[in-house]
Amino acid sequence: MRHIKKFSLAIVVAAVIWSCDIIDEKNPDETVRTGDLDASRIVAMGNSLTAGIIDGGWTYDGLRHSYATQIARQIYGDGRVGDDPMEHQFLLGKIKEPGNPVPAEIIATEQVGEYEDGTPVLRYEFTPPENIFTSEALRAKNAEVDSNYNNLSVPGFMGLDVLQTHTTINVLGQINPLFSIPLRDRGPQLEQALEIDPTLVILWVGNNEVLGAALSGGITPPYPLEDVPIIPVPGFKSVLEDLLKPFEDTNTKIILGTVPDVTSIPFVTEVGVIKSDGTRGFIFNQSGEGSVWQDTLTFYGTTPEGEVRAIRGSENILLDWLFMDPLNDNLPMGLDASNPLDDELWLTDSQKAEIARAISGYNEIIKSAGQSDNIAVADMNTFYDQIAEEGIDGFEPGLFGGLFSLDGVHPSRMGHAYIANEFIKVLNEEFGAQIAMLDPGIYNPEGLPQGMVGLVHGQKNPAYQQSKWLILNSDQGRLP
Repeated sequence: MRHIKKFSLAIVVAAVIWSCDIIDEKNPDETVRTGDLDASRIVAMGNSLTAGIIDGGWTYDGLRHSYATQIARQIYGDGRVGDDPMEHQFLLGKIKEPGNPVPAEIIATEQVGEYEDGTPVLRYEFTPPENIFTSEALRAKNAEVDSNYNNLSVPGFMGLDVLQTHTTINVLGQINPLFSIPLRDRGPQLEQALEIDPTLVILWVGNNEVLGAALSGGITPPYPLEDVPIIPVPGFKSVLEDLLKPFEDTNTKIILGTVPDVTSIPFVTEVGVIKSDGTRGFIFNQSGEGSVWQDTLTFYGTTPEGEVRAIRGSENILLDWLFMDPLNDNLPMGLDASNPLDDELWLTDSQKAEIARAISGYNEIIKSAGQSDNIAVADMNTFYDQIAEEGIDGFEPGLFGGLFSLDGVHPSRMGHAYIANEFIKVLNEEFGAQIAMLDPGIYNPEGLPQGMVGLVHGQKNPAYQQSKWLILNSDQGRLP
């Protein structure tokens, strides 16, 4: 999927390393209950959200911090969540270091100025994600274990992929070699899940059915290769029914997540602060020199129909714009009508409306499925709306809010903890589970100001050959 290759600047949280105690040999017939919920065998299926993509990369640490894995940890305890089936209850494919793709990292920061009210302007040096698509890198360390993994999620997968894809080519005919890490050569996600005979299924699909369109500047019929179509609502309904059907005559409990508004994530929203007069404020620097220090910018873009016009305040410029080389007078593309943004770098109002209609249709279908006694629904659409509007627990939406990772699409480790809590609330309320809530505050162990949490993370990875500089407003995109 395109979003694996995308990159944006957002917040990174400090990782907390859990210990992993050895326990007695796993008994596959052992019953594990939490309240009224039989949690003996948990399976997670889905895409990059459930797989734990963080900072544009996929690592074993990210997989261990995914919301689904954190739910399993709350049920089983840390000692039963890991990579060895003889030691653990929730088996994970151990992704080889340094990850695949290797995550992005902020490697340096520098204050280069401030607003009149004292708000600092920071310059961040970062290293972008890197794919390592070799046969060795695409094989988990524990690929030889006999058991299927319990988190089978594959970055880039749609619902139909969960149902049937088990090769490099996904349902859109695109190449996605990451499937081989969790699936190996054992069949699609659903097939492997059924072999485990799960008592609880965590299934979150529908995001990639619209995300590709949002990240590629909408859709342009008849869908050129660089764009990704929105999957029609009836098609999504059919796929979800096929995913749920094998569990109809079982006692398996299933929890689904609704689809968030993918046009509200930082990748889509964070270029330019929309001011009350509809203009955009932004401060940026791509080369370390020749900064544009303006609080009011007018952007111009080419529509899918070929028209060049000013981009409205209600429309969105994608963060891919940050990586475009200056073309006219050392100014990035889009700041002059003679050098407009390509249509894949922004979303028009009509494109956003089409994405919104699809999301609404998907969520009606998901909520309808939740009417079954054995199916519950975590309303992640409402939760993401809350984040976009007001943040949560003092952590703000946007690039520096703490809830999203460096790619501007996927949650940070802290974000995954909050998502896990939303699922846990529903499991407790609908299925009578007694799962303790997570404390997302553990991801800010040094007590840094919440808008600065990310600066404690990481060192430069020697695998990177180059870095880029950006300047962003460090105060959550709020202009003085």
